[in-house]
Amino acid sequence: MNGELTAIRDYLRPCSDSFWMWTDDTEAIIWKDGRTIAFRQEVEAVLSRLQSTGFPPFDSIVMMLAACRNSWPKTGGQRAVLEGTTWDWIHNFPDQLNRIYDLPPTLRNNTSAKAELAAMMFESNNRLSPPQFADSVVKALANGLAADLLKIEGDGSITIAEFVRGMQPVLLGVGYVDADALRLRLETSLEQDVLPAEADSPPATRVRQLLEQLRDDEELAGIVRLARNLLAIVSLPRPLADRDEMPIGGVSDISNRGTLDRLLISELAQDDDTLMMRVAMREALYLRRETPPRNPPRSRRIIVDSGLRLWGVPRVFATSIALSLTAMSDPEGRLDVYRPEGEELRPVDLT
Repeated sequence: MNGELTAIRDYLRPCSDSFWMWTDDTEAIIWKDGRTIAFRQEVEAVLSRLQSTGFPPFDSIVMMLAACRNSWPKTGGQRAVLEGTTWDWIHNFPDQLNRIYDLPPTLRNNTSAKAELAAMMFESNNRLSPPQFADSVVKALANGLAADLLKIEGDGSITIAEFVRGMQPVLLGVGYVDADALRLRLETSLEQDVLPAEADSPPATRVRQLLEQLRDDEELAGIVRLARNLLAIVSLPRPLADRDEMPIGGVSDISNRGTLDRLLISELAQDDDTLMMRVAMREALYLRRETPPRNPPRSRRIIVDSGLRLWGVPRVFATSIALSLTAMSDPEGRLDVYRPEGEELRPVDLT
């Protein structure tokens, strides 16, 4: 027997004092009293789900599968089932596993749910075998490992310390069991709902929202009313319209609209009546000049004095004007607000 097969056998085979064993045909794992813990297909599904991250000790996986069964001894029979084995030394161990048994039946009875539950419990544990070994175990089990390799041989007992180390993954993993998170993992492969990202609104929008929120505020309602009034009367010079054609430059296209000075020279070869008819019927062709590049967003910088001269009522007016100028800024442009501090300017967030 080569070393890899020996390692696989040692991983999947129970000790003589373990609470579980394989059936003679290796088609199921059962308690020592004969009750079923899990079928081979369920074990293969769980191991396949954990294959990419590596396996915890196999006893931990078996105990998790045992707690998923409806026959799990939740009440006083737990000690009787574990009596005479090393498991009997762990205080309150069955009580902790009741958290798995208390899951809704739909989240612990079907194979896919058990596999996802194992991933939830064991993927954060650092006591895992390498993924390469996990791949070998899955292949060996899927190809039908010989039944005599999985039988209990000799004493094979383990110490309490070894048992506790082997069971540590399931003890730690129970803390990650959550019905809502497991249900979401089965539906979306995520443990939390994906929420939309908060859109970063432009300063103008945020200031308008702020003014709306503070409209009935007892202390700041006056500043808000003043800022809203200023929005209606304060304006800064801006271009009336953007150019749609460059006054100089080349020709980009031919159009059936335009001024007479842009008529194609070939149109002037027509007689007067034909030319007027073509112009009236919009059949004449005109040169169209190049379109200028889109105007970049306009930036705005506001400096608010915060010195002695602005103490008292003047500061209220200055703040209202700054709020109104911010609310009127270009949503696509850049807005910077500063206040003086000594010989430097410090940024201010008016929102």
